[in-house]
Amino acid sequence: MHSNLKLAQEWMDAIRHKTSGTSPRNYVEKVILEAFTAGYNELSDGCTAVSDLGWPIPYPPCVGHDWLYFTGKYSRAEADEWLKDAQEDFGMTSIRANLRYFGTRLFSWKAWRDHRKKKEKDPLYGTERWIVEERERRRRSENSKKS
Repeated sequence: MHSNLKLAQEWMDAIRHKTSGTSPRNYVEKVILEAFTAGYNELSDGCTAVSDLGWPIPYPPCVGHDWLYFTGKYSRAEADEWLKDAQEDFGMTSIRANLRYFGTRLFSWKAWRDHRKKKEKDPLYGTERWIVEERERRRRSENSKKS
């Protein structure tokens, strides 16, 4: 099992314990586990332009939101609404989650557009296969810099 996926699952278990057994909503947990299983957490920048709130890994709700933008499985509005729900499930107050939601609605249009343009140019973009190939490209680039 991918170590970051295991860590994400441990965080979800900790949230269940912290919230007296309440789990993240099924659709929140499903997206986060998809993103981490695919290894997208290694490519995500976490919470763009705001803090990842001191998490030892990129903040799972932000990785999940980036995943939804990357895959384009849902509309931008649905992905942004998902982010608000996920942040609340991970313990953020409704007021703060709503403020971040409105900031996302106002300012993330360019990121959404950029993802859609990349998909138009490269049919593999938005897939797990693209992630594997991108990680390999990055490894080769790092190795060539070391040489």
